[in-house]
Amino acid sequence: MIKICIGGDISFHRIDNFVWGDGVSQEMRNHNLVIANLEAPLTNAEKRAKLRAYYLKARPDSVKWLFPFDALSLANNHILDYSAIGLSETINCLREAGIDCFGAAESDDLVYKPYCYEMNGVKIAVFGASQFLRSKLNNPNGPAGILSKKLIQSISQFKSQGYFIIVMPHWGLEHIPYPSPQERKTARKFVLSGADLVVGSHPHEIQAYEIIEGKHVFYSLGNFVFSSLDFAIQTPRLYKSILLSIEIGEDHKYNVKTFFCAQESDVVELTCKEEALKTGEYLNQISEDLKLTALSYRKLFYDSFVNENLVRNRLKAKKLKDTQADSRVITRVLLSAKMLITKLRYIDLQMLKCILYMRIPILRKLILLLSICN
Repeated sequence: MIKICIGGDISFHRIDNFVWGDGVSQEMRNHNLVIANLEAPLTNAEKRAKLRAYYLKARPDSVKWLFPFDALSLANNHILDYSAIGLSETINCLREAGIDCFGAAESDDLVYKPYCYEMNGVKIAVFGASQFLRSKLNNPNGPAGILSKKLIQSISQFKSQGYFIIVMPHWGLEHIPYPSPQERKTARKFVLSGADLVVGSHPHEIQAYEIIEGKHVFYSLGNFVFSSLDFAIQTPRLYKSILLSIEIGEDHKYNVKTFFCAQESDVVELTCKEEALKTGEYLNQISEDLKLTALSYRKLFYDSFVNENLVRNRLKAKKLKDTQADSRVITRVLLSAKMLITKLRYIDLQMLKCILYMRIPILRKLILLLSICN
């Protein structure tokens, strides 16, 4: 048997001091392997990549706070914020600290190579991949592409060699508790290709989970570590996350336990029993919604996107002291020329459908019906 611990998104951007709480530190030490997603590159580079809305990076000496981890995924939308130099410095920084990384590399032959670990007769292969346009699918360096045939082929190859397969995709829409219909299709594709466990990241909050063909899919574990300065609108959901504990036997049968963490200031700790029960009930509640019929779920997903954006837009308008602004004015404020260009670089079909659904109500029924067919 082997015990693996998986955490959510980690960014030390704008964090000068940090401490892992005693409870979460002990829980991570109770496992043979601890992994997570490193969202911000560790670099001193100053030259930014072009046309980004937000740039994340952390000081290289922040690596001292990553001591609990054995390996980190670099497959995300920020690892190339400071171009190939930032990625290279991050890889070297982790390597010098004795921490492995996967999901992004400086050469083609390493991008789709998983992190491998073997103990007590159990072989583990962990893949990282990103849905965003700076993925390897569209860029000479950087993260593996979530839609790449090479990723699926590599998953199948390592599965045939007797590995327990974990896929860590960086995907989805931010600030909503539900995965998109496209993500659910992609998750099924991973499972049918050989994945035993899928653990997602990126949305900045806990999302629903489901079991596909007997395999667990956690669409987002939430923010494990993130500075409050990185978010214009503050909500408690930004500072809660899931910490997964997986026990895997030699026959690849496994058990999953969920622990819940919260960040207060610059400390991350396990939540108290009462708060853990509340968060667990919330997780089960939103996960039940994934059992809805295809059409009902798509409506729930799109409406959730619309409602969250309207709420956030109102809060942003209030923050701008523009209490009379309507949604069209807010949109013009938020989507300046640079922001619009930036968003277009990362937009995919699912995001386009969401925007049309939100902005043009007359198209909503058509979008729902088209989603069923795709």
